[in-house]
Amino acid sequence: AGTATDTSTLETKTEGLLTFDRLRVVKKESGTYVSMNRNGLILITDASGREKEKLPVPYGAELFVKDGDRVKIGQTLARWDPFSSPIITEKKGKIDFMEMESGVTFIEKYDETTGFSTKVVIEPKNSEMTPRVIIRDEDNKQIAAITLPVNAYILHTKDDMVDVGDVIAKKPKETMKT
Repeated sequence: AGTATDTSTLETKTEGLLTFDRLRVVKKESGTYVSMNRNGLILITDASGREKEKLPVPYGAELFVKDGDRVKIGQTLARWDPFSSPIITEKKGKIDFMEMESGVTFIEKYDETTGFSTKVVIEPKNSEMTPRVIIRDEDNKQIAAITLPVNAYILHTKDDMVDVGDVIAKKPKETMKT
């Protein structure tokens, strides 16, 4: 039986031409790409165009290749966090929050190991409230709103600057105890 860390990278078993199939990505300032959908694939074909590999790419994976690259056997194509589902921004701007109220839509969780506390979204005590992260441009205009699910760990504070493809929150994946 494998562990979750077995599936945190994507590597090639063959060499050939890499193409994206239904894979929507955004390019980060660092030059890497981030997968922005859940049903995208990486295809690898040989010199005669025969499909050799079809690899599913999870939402939020950081890609180290681009569409049309030639790849070698054992090359790392992508990496992701196997323990959480990321919430990613497609816009560059400044973080703001809407309907985030301590004890009503989030709680602070203190981590004794790191000494840091993190805001964690809870089931709103006021059913009219929907906690959201707002991205604002340089004119302070709202350019994106991202609804935060219950149990999301918020990774930024108000006025933090974020780039396209940045993780703004993470939701831990359910783990099974055996």
